[in-house]
Amino acid sequence: MQVLSAEEVAKWFQGCEDFEPGADYVQAGEDGLFYTHPEANCFGLEYPAKLERFPFFAHCVATIG
Repeated sequence: MQVLSAEEVAKWFQGCEDFEPGADYVQAGEDGLFYTHPEANCFGLEYPAKLERFPFFAHCVATIG
């Protein structure tokens, strides 16, 4: 995985000629990138197939965010 600094992201966006700040998919603000699409603020998780894996699953879900 590659992580970019805020300056590197801003420089990368300058190279995108067709990037529209008002587009649905991504926005760039003072605090960083954020999404404005209504479905961008949720994600789906499937329950584990085996019941004994549920405690680990619950622990992982509890640590998100």
